[in-house]
Amino acid sequence: MIYLDSETVYNNYYNLINTTNIISIRDLFKTQHNPSLWIIIKDLLRHYKHNLTLVKIKAHTINSRHNEVDAYIKNSHNNINDIFPTNLSFSHLDTSNFIPTWNNYIIETNLRRFIRLTTRIYSLEKFFNLNRNSKYHMLDLQWDITFEYINSQTEDETYFTTNHFLHKVKWQKIQRLIEELPTIEHLKKSLYDVYRNILCVHCKKKKETFQYVWTCKYNKKFMKTIIKEAINLISESQNITWKVTRIHLQHF
Repeated sequence: MIYLDSETVYNNYYNLINTTNIISIRDLFKTQHNPSLWIIIKDLLRHYKHNLTLVKIKAHTINSRHNEVDAYIKNSHNNINDIFPTNLSFSHLDTSNFIPTWNNYIIETNLRRFIRLTTRIYSLEKFFNLNRNSKYHMLDLQWDITFEYINSQTEDETYFTTNHFLHKVKWQKIQRLIEELPTIEHLKKSLYDVYRNILCVHCKKKKETFQYVWTCKYNKKFMKTIIKEAINLISESQNITWKVTRIHLQHF
C-alpha cells in the first residue's frame, strides 16, 4: 500500500490496471508528465502479478508517514551525494517499439506541448538573432509578455481564419517593436531622392525618426492621454495604486 498526494499518479495507475478501459501507448504519450515511465509501468503490469494499492490523501494534510517520506525525499534531493544516476533501458519493452528523445534526452513531458514549445523557442531564437534586433541583446526584456501582447486576440478572432484588418494591427505592433514605423527617416532608406529634404510632418523642424515620433511637441498632448489611460488600465487590472503618474508624465 502506497500513500500519495498526487492525483495524476493515482488516476494514471488505476486507469492502467482497469481491464475494462484499455490504455494505449498513444494515450500514455498524451500524459502531461513522464510518459516514458508510464510505458515502463504498463509493461511491468502486463508481465508481473501485483497486489499494489494506492491511497490518495489530501495534499498538505497531517499524515505522519506521508510527511516522513516527503521530508526524506526533499532532503535526498537537496543532498547531491545521495543522488545516484539511473539508466532506464527501453530495449526490451513489448508495449512500445521506441521512446521519443531529444538530443539523447528522454522527453518527460507531453509530446504535443514539447513540440509546440521547441518550435516557439526556435522561432524566438531566429527572431532574436536578426541584425535589426541586436539592440535587444543587452536588455532584460519580458518576452513572454511582449509576445502575449503581439498575439492577443479579439473576441471574434480565431486561429483558423484570416482577417486582413487584424493582420494589419499585428504587423503594426511588430513595426513598433522593431522600430521600423514608416517615418520619414526610415523611408529615406529606400526612396532617398523623394524624401531627402522632408522633415517632421508636424513641426517641420526636426528629422522624423522613430524616437522623435513620440517626443514631438505636437504629439505631447496625445501621448500624455495614452500614458494616462495605460496607467489607469494597469492599475485597475492589477489593483495597484499608482502614485508616480505625475513623474511619468513629466517626461513629455
